[in-house]
Amino acid sequence: MTDILRPVLEFSVIIPGILLAYLPVKSYLRQTPLKLTAWLFPLLLGICIFGGVVCCTFHFPTRWILFPLLPVIMLIYHKTLKISVWKSVSIFLAVFAVFACVNSLSRTVNALITANLHITENELWFRIGAGIFYNVICLLFVLAAWYPARHCVQTMIADENFAQTWYVFWILPVIFIGVNLFMIPKYRSTLYTGRVL
Repeated sequence: MTDILRPVLEFSVIIPGILLAYLPVKSYLRQTPLKLTAWLFPLLLGICIFGGVVCCTFHFPTRWILFPLLPVIMLIYHKTLKISVWKSVSIFLAVFAVFACVNSLSRTVNALITANLHITENELWFRIGAGIFYNVICLLFVLAAWYPARHCVQTMIADENFAQTWYVFWILPVIFIGVNLFMIPKYRSTLYTGRVL
């Protein structure tokens, strides 16, 4: 059971991520927040559980399912909003970039948790403690960003003079995502070499 829980915890950050993405665009929803939550939350929860079961069954790393899944979730996100593609993609990628940084922090916590276990090869998923840490930090970030997302970012979305910025804004989150993916060590032992960790 704990083996299934580990990838499910990694997938479950999708839920606070989508919540954070919807905060600045609440006034642009095509449905009421209640109707949107009624079908989107069970869908995302099902995706998290199903993805975790698939990863556990076939011993896949979560990124093998998560990366093909994210464009689908981004499409759902865009289709539920009355804003341009550039704005919705930029917001979605910005949240993804923040959570990629938190993933790197969680990877560090996971390495600290497993330091004395003498594991010889890379594990596919975070330990339960690191997975819980990942989710808690993501939820705390949503709470910390609640006010700025509902006010400052919402103002930027409404400002049509700011429109051309959205055409290039997506580049910054993509760079952050790329750097965080590049930083993942190929071999577990690298983390414990010198001061890398």
